[in-house]
Amino acid sequence: MRILHTSDWHVGRTLHGLDLTEAHELFFQSLEQDLRDHPTDALLISGDLFDRSVPATVSLQLVETWLSKFCQLTKVILSPGNHDSLTRLGFLSDLIQNPNLIIKAHKDSFAKPTILQDDSQQSLLVYTLPYLEPDLWRHELPNQAAPGEPLPRTHSAVISAALQMIREDLEQRRQNEPDIPAIVMMHLFVTAAQGTDSERDISVGGISDVPLQILKTLGGQQEVDNLYFALGHLHRPQTIGQDELVRYCGSPIPFSFSEAGYRKQVPIVNYAQGSFSISQLEIPQVAPLKRYRGELAEILAQVKQDSEAQRAYAEVIFTDASRPPQAREQILALLPGALVIRHESTLLAQAEAPLADQSGPDLPEIVKTFCENYGGFTPDSTQQQLITEIYEEARKELGTCD
Repeated sequence: MRILHTSDWHVGRTLHGLDLTEAHELFFQSLEQDLRDHPTDALLISGDLFDRSVPATVSLQLVETWLSKFCQLTKVILSPGNHDSLTRLGFLSDLIQNPNLIIKAHKDSFAKPTILQDDSQQSLLVYTLPYLEPDLWRHELPNQAAPGEPLPRTHSAVISAALQMIREDLEQRRQNEPDIPAIVMMHLFVTAAQGTDSERDISVGGISDVPLQILKTLGGQQEVDNLYFALGHLHRPQTIGQDELVRYCGSPIPFSFSEAGYRKQVPIVNYAQGSFSISQLEIPQVAPLKRYRGELAEILAQVKQDSEAQRAYAEVIFTDASRPPQAREQILALLPGALVIRHESTLLAQAEAPLADQSGPDLPEIVKTFCENYGGFTPDSTQQQLITEIYEEARKELGTCD
C-alpha cells in the first residue's frame, strides 16, 4: 500500500505580505504528477487545509479545483485542524460531490475508520481525529475515570479519551484480523516536538503538549503495535522519540524565515509484508529562503558570493552600531526578494542589557555613545554626571555595588 501524508497547507496564508498562491500551485502540481505516476491508495491531510476558519473565496476556489483533481486519482482523507472551520469543510464536501473525498470531524466517526484495501485484499484502517480544543471537547468525550463528569481541561485528557475510543474499536477488529495495520491522523503538539515561528499557539492553561506515551498506548496502559501516526500542526518535518512511525510531515511550503533551510517533503507511507516503511517525495519551491545577520558590509559581501541570492526570499538583520546610509537600497540592489529588512544595533542591545550585567564604568559611556549616534548630541559634563549618578543609584538598589 502507498499513502501520502500531508498537513498544514494553510491556503490563503502570506509570507510577510507575499502572496503564496504560486507556491501552493507548484505544490499541488507536484502532488498531481506523483499521483498520476504512482498508484496511491490515499492522500491524507492532517489538518489546517486553510489558514483561516473563514477563508477568502479565492482560497476556496483554489482548494476546490485541486481537491477535485486529486479525488479523481485517489481517496482524499481530511481531518480538520485548529485553523479550519467544520462548517467550511462541510461546504467543501457538498461542493465536491465525490465519494473519494472523506471528511471526518465528529465524535461518532472517531471509532469508524476508513478501510483501505489493495489489490491483494490487504486491509489498512485510517482513523481520523480533528483538532480537539479542550474547552469544546471535554464535555463531549467519555470520562472513564469519572463517568458523567467533564474531562480535565487539558489536551492530554481529551486526546487520551478520543484515542481510547479508537483502541476499543481496533481491539475488536484485531480479534478477527490480528495483524491489521492502522494509521491515526491527528492535529496536536506532542511533547518534545520542535515548532517554528509560524504555528498558532494552542496552549490551554499554559499547557499545549501531549506526551508521546498517550499516543503509543492509544490512551491505555500498553503500547499498541503496527500503527503509524500521521501528525499535523507543526511546520517542521520531524519524527518524535526517534520513532519514524510517529511523524510530523511539516508544511509543504515555508511560512516563516525560521523554516529557512528545511527540506520540504511529503512522507510516502508504504505498507508491505507486515510492516510500515517511509520514503519521501521532494516538494519543489518557488524560491529558497535565506537569513542574513551581521554588519551590513559583511552581509553584502556574503550575498555577492551566494548564487541563489537574486531569486531568494530573504530576511536581513544588520547589526551595525549606527545605521549605515542607504542601507535598505544597498540590500535591495543585491536581494530584490528581501521581505524583511531590520536594523538591530549592537550598541542598542548593550544599552538594553540588564544593569546587573554591566560593569561599573561601562554603561554611562554606552549611554553617551548612544546619544551621539541616535540622539544627535553629545551629553555635556552636567548631563554625563547625571547619567552616572542615576546609574550608580540603580546599582545600589539592585545590590550590585562592590
